[in-house]
Amino acid sequence: MRMRMFDRIRFFHVLARWAGIAALLALTIPASAVGLNDTGITTCSNATENGLPCPVADFPGQDAEFGSNKFDFTKLDAAGNELPADATDHTCVRDNVTRLIWQVKISDSTFTFDQTAGYVNNVNTTGLCGFNDWRMPDQKELMGIADHSIGYPRPTIDTNYFPNTPNSEFWSGSPVADLSGSAWVVSFGNGLAYYDGRNNDSHVRLVRGGQSFDSFVDNADGTVTQSNTGLMWAKCSEGQNGTNCIGDAKTMNWSAALTAANNSNLGGYDDWRLPNIKELQALVDYSRYVTAIDTDYFPNTPNGDYSWYWSGSPNNAGSAWFVHFSYGYASYLNRNEYSHVRLMRGGQSITYFSLTVKKTGTGSGSITSADNQINCGTACAADFGSGSNVILTAKPASGSAFSGWSGACSNTTGTCTVKMSDAQTVTANFNLLPSYKLSISKSGNGTITSSPAGISCGTTCSKQFSSGTIITLTAKPNTGAMFSKWTGCISLAATPLQCNITLTSSKTVTAVFGIADIKITAITLTPASPVANSTFSAKITVKNQSTMPVNGGYVDVWTNKPTVQICEAAGDKWIDVGLLAAGATKTLTVNLPTGNVGAKTLRAFVDSWCQIPESNEANNQLTKNYTVK
Repeated sequence: MRMRMFDRIRFFHVLARWAGIAALLALTIPASAVGLNDTGITTCSNATENGLPCPVADFPGQDAEFGSNKFDFTKLDAAGNELPADATDHTCVRDNVTRLIWQVKISDSTFTFDQTAGYVNNVNTTGLCGFNDWRMPDQKELMGIADHSIGYPRPTIDTNYFPNTPNSEFWSGSPVADLSGSAWVVSFGNGLAYYDGRNNDSHVRLVRGGQSFDSFVDNADGTVTQSNTGLMWAKCSEGQNGTNCIGDAKTMNWSAALTAANNSNLGGYDDWRLPNIKELQALVDYSRYVTAIDTDYFPNTPNGDYSWYWSGSPNNAGSAWFVHFSYGYASYLNRNEYSHVRLMRGGQSITYFSLTVKKTGTGSGSITSADNQINCGTACAADFGSGSNVILTAKPASGSAFSGWSGACSNTTGTCTVKMSDAQTVTANFNLLPSYKLSISKSGNGTITSSPAGISCGTTCSKQFSSGTIITLTAKPNTGAMFSKWTGCISLAATPLQCNITLTSSKTVTAVFGIADIKITAITLTPASPVANSTFSAKITVKNQSTMPVNGGYVDVWTNKPTVQICEAAGDKWIDVGLLAAGATKTLTVNLPTGNVGAKTLRAFVDSWCQIPESNEANNQLTKNYTVK
């Protein structure tokens, strides 16, 4: 039986505390965060007891004293329509805090991490609850639906909304950055966040909706604002100070940590507290490994094996939740143990405003937001948190052009950024491009096709294309024919059978095909009867009898070859013909050895490699009889 990560964490805590052996836990995932749910914890605790009414002396400012202390879910049917809270046949659940939509009935099977992609594809094919953009949740999103008021072994989740949830591990979609064989999970048996081997089996619950990514502002007063959550953090751990957080971070037990937060007036604020476990996890940067926090904004954060930070959330009797900021996991520790402290202030509620996208004009196109909540097309409205910046991109359809934004955006470029300080409306204008006619005139035997498609000439020798379209034409000679040239179109140097044309007006392109015929018309020897074992010259006249220029290839010459030769036969000598203009004649001279005395037959073969299709292949060879004395 394999040891799950939470068992290893407990083991390492004891071992590191009492034997001084550091736990080697390497945990990192890519970070993202959405609007934060509360933990569900509604009572306070002292050093050893839970379930106490708040406040508790010497344990001020606990989780239950802030926030809503509850979840806000809505049940949805198979078509995505809302159902009453007492419905029992719901298919999906909308989280009204994070605006994410969750799958309710999970697969009967468990999966390895690498098998989850196939499962996501299968669910999207079915159109669960009317959507096909389901994905794996990231670690923070998955932790967000855990109810930390529910203790082990019951499922740490609201089973009215998520019935039949097993009290075991669920995969997130986040691999561990520096451990290629591991990925992050959340245990719904106890609320822990940790990693497991990718080849192990876990459950899967899919989610859909936009993802939020960490964004920070250094306020230059010892505080940092996390823009995507609205929370304000102490830049330095308790015990440190200055711009670079100089000094050693203090550790203290849970009571002292709660008290330190309650008594702080950092930056002139007097409402500091310990973050709850989900708020504290929202600060983790899972794309980093030692230290799992953005050290540009939180410098000198301890990064050893004991870089535990208290939350204000009690766990079962005698323990409280913490986050390990060296590696990123969330677990719990005895309240009398010593951990680091980072103060936080602010609430958990985020105000949402609606962004509506409209399209106008004679053309068509689509508008998408960077997080894909807007995909218009079909989804032309979505809600976004107050203060968030929504980046919209307009993409014109083929034959259309984007001409500008109006409403909350006014620029004419393809992207705009909407600041969500209120409900907003943006209109994108698309207009049809003018179209022009491309006509093909063809001389000779061959076909012309186009990319984009539309020309196939042959039969279809003209086509309307949108203004500005770059069209590639391709010529294909018929058997026995050759392509000669383009007019009205720029031939491609690497592939002369193709040319490009950009339509800004109606245009005509001419393609010229021809039939080649190269002939050897004469052979003259000097001297006419050469002496044995000497040399003589042969003047060979080649004529291009066609109406198009032709590269004549090679002339192979044999000093004594009475028989007709086949293509690619190698002569005693060869000479390059080069380009012959239409109707042109060229005389080539080659020097040859005479050999022994006797009657002989000189043979010349033009286009001896048979590379040129010709109307008459029989006139490429010519012979000349002579006598060597």
